[in-house]
Amino acid sequence: MLLIIQGTPFCNIDCSYCYLPNRHDRRRISLDLLHRLVDRLIEFLDTAPATLRNHAMRPHPAAPQEINVVWHAGEPMTLPISFYEAAFAAFAPLAARSISISHGFQTNGTLISDRWTQFILKTNLKIGVSIDGPRHLHDRHRRYRNGRGSFDACLAGIQRLQAAAIPFHVITVLTEPSLHQADALFDFYCDHGLSHVGFNIEEIEGDNRASSLAGKHIPALYGAFLRRFLQLNAAAGFPVKLREAEQMAALIIGGELPTNDQAEAGRIISVDAAGNVSTFSPELVGLESEPFADFVIGNIDQSRLADMLAGPVATALAAEIALGVDQCRTTCDLFAFCKGGAPVNKFCETGSFRASETMHCALTVRATLQECAEAIYRPLTGLLGDHPPAAGALS
Repeated sequence: MLLIIQGTPFCNIDCSYCYLPNRHDRRRISLDLLHRLVDRLIEFLDTAPATLRNHAMRPHPAAPQEINVVWHAGEPMTLPISFYEAAFAAFAPLAARSISISHGFQTNGTLISDRWTQFILKTNLKIGVSIDGPRHLHDRHRRYRNGRGSFDACLAGIQRLQAAAIPFHVITVLTEPSLHQADALFDFYCDHGLSHVGFNIEEIEGDNRASSLAGKHIPALYGAFLRRFLQLNAAAGFPVKLREAEQMAALIIGGELPTNDQAEAGRIISVDAAGNVSTFSPELVGLESEPFADFVIGNIDQSRLADMLAGPVATALAAEIALGVDQCRTTCDLFAFCKGGAPVNKFCETGSFRASETMHCALTVRATLQECAEAIYRPLTGLLGDHPPAAGALS
């Protein structure tokens, strides 16, 4: 189970492409709510396999042996270490049931201090840092509210993690200017010892209602960018473990994505700072939609999780999302590799969960799969023929 908790909506920087609508809000989730959440989870794990049945949803899987808790939808390090010491302790009743609990932060890196590195080591906290590459790319979008760039503080935070020998990954948001900078990005990762990298694209999502990647020329440009990056990485002996390449290689070898957790109710549970619960795509937290009650399926202070997941909002969402998945299944030659994609991207790009291909999947699935397939196939062209297969042929 993936559990997303919004410790606070607040963020100390104000990225121009951020999807979060309330990142100026300094509220924090209370410890009472966290204890209530743990009680609800125990109740859910004890009862859900027998009770969670609905015509619009598959039967829920057996109770998980591991719960991955990600503190997200705001900058987690704006809350003090003392808060997390108490918050992590609240999960002790789940750990007592032999359920493995892991905690993770995706952070902008600007607040990482020596005290934070000590806490990370003590708690085995999983860390991801968002950095968009060299200064001229990073500071274009990732700025403080006074307009000052956050690059120096972010890089200093990364260096503190490295000095403490803390493993971490980085995520880079790609915008249109980034797609002209494959060499600069690759050199930046190598020069700063960043060996585990993931690319996110600038999405049309939430508060970010437009993207520099929405142009018709972008798939070809994105493909050329990724091709060059893969070539540089291979020539250098693969110093960078690129998330997209590893995921696509696994899909090409395995033949399909086993499940799409974002399309099934209850596989991802998101809880905001007020205790409101949503499911399916985590990025639905805080978004507005009158027909779907702002995607809130209930509140942990008022309802059982099983009742929320079988309730009217979750049922309506599940039915709409299922129609979108069916649309993808019948119209897309790459359905095996995404199983219907991310509902939040369909809704934010088209206004409906019933859509099929989006800008997001055209880049992160189709173009990425094609370039990774060609990178695998290219060394074998002398044996297998002169032309790499089209992405659709892989399915």
